[in-house]
Amino acid sequence: MQKKLSGIINGIDTKQWDPSTDKLILQKYSLNSIHERSKNKHALLNDLGLDSNTDRPLLIVISRLENQKGIDLLLDALTSIAHLNWNAIILGSGHHGYEHAFQALEREQPSKIRAFIEYNAALARKLYSSGDMILMPSLYEPCGLSQMIAMRYGCVPIAHAVGGLKDSIITKPETKRTGFLFDNPTTSDFINCIETTLNMYQNKDQWLTIQMNGMKMDYSWSRSARKYADIYNELLG
Repeated sequence: MQKKLSGIINGIDTKQWDPSTDKLILQKYSLNSIHERSKNKHALLNDLGLDSNTDRPLLIVISRLENQKGIDLLLDALTSIAHLNWNAIILGSGHHGYEHAFQALEREQPSKIRAFIEYNAALARKLYSSGDMILMPSLYEPCGLSQMIAMRYGCVPIAHAVGGLKDSIITKPETKRTGFLFDNPTTSDFINCIETTLNMYQNKDQWLTIQMNGMKMDYSWSRSARKYADIYNELLG
């Protein structure tokens, strides 16, 4: 007998994750005041002793440091694109080898990288509200929540096209784009995707459209609940 499978992605608490009311970020903002968002980025970079020029793209990573999350790809990519113009802030903990590797990367590139090897919910919110791009090269990801939270905060995801990442990040048509995906879990594909994103970042009008597209997306639990209800109603005939 042929079986029919239906996939429904998780939701996020849109009241908890809301840049217009978030008490843990410096400058609150919304779709109508997204230009205020840059104040968070400037303050965070200044606090961490990084180049506080907000025109320089800020890459963020908020992740468990485990193989599933594509950390090897991440380390290779950040090393390979060191010559490009960016800052990066990494927040996470996990495998000791990966923790030490990111600390070493900060020592090698102190003018570009900060690594926080810890769980820090308050810092995570600051990163979502400050970062231009969140890097998510997961080897597999049944759903993923970070990309949804990031988009709600105007932070654009760069992710491997697997599981819930592919299901929740729009790349076509261009006018509806909310993020960037790469198909193969290789360092070269990941780097190409990052470089494409960095180039598009230079077009401020186009970048603003991508940010706003992401902030408009509905990834609430209400949306997921409606999909569950639709399936139950279909089964009941």
